[in-house]
Amino acid sequence: ADGTYNTGDQIDIIVTFDENVYVDVVGGDQPTLTLETGLGGDYPADVIVELFGGHGTTELTFTYTVETGHYSTDLQYEGTLALAVIGGTTIKDLYGNDATLTLPALGTANSLAGASDIVINTLVVTVTMIGPTVVGCMNGSNTLRISVQAFGDDIATYKSTGGVTNGKLK
Repeated sequence: ADGTYNTGDQIDIIVTFDENVYVDVVGGDQPTLTLETGLGGDYPADVIVELFGGHGTTELTFTYTVETGHYSTDLQYEGTLALAVIGGTTIKDLYGNDATLTLPALGTANSLAGASDIVINTLVVTVTMIGPTVVGCMNGSNTLRISVQAFGDDIATYKSTGGVTNGKLK
């Protein structure tokens, strides 16, 4: 469902086919869906979600559990080939024909982001300060500069939860 999700929340992502599909899992290798949730660097990589259910229907459900560090202003799959089968696992129609696994182009109305409004926001900035050691007293004319680097499209919405400015706790 549309909304903002945080660490531990579960989201069902449904991939719809134009006819019933049948999943034949070989060696425990479930079909997967790669979601664009990573910022890279120190943050977790994009998440790969395994099939949850839907065998014999037109809808395959992938349940995504949000993890700390995941971020997206509008959840999307990684690309048109984000739905994948590995090993000998197959997705076929009633007559044994391979199902088309290509997803709608990113940014189109039928893509995940185009058809839903799912925001993932688990980023929390924590600053631990050590030093500098101040010999003597600080007063309103002294300046202590602190630099924090944060990432994300909605950086303007982050708020300070404390600090000292000109000797006053904020």
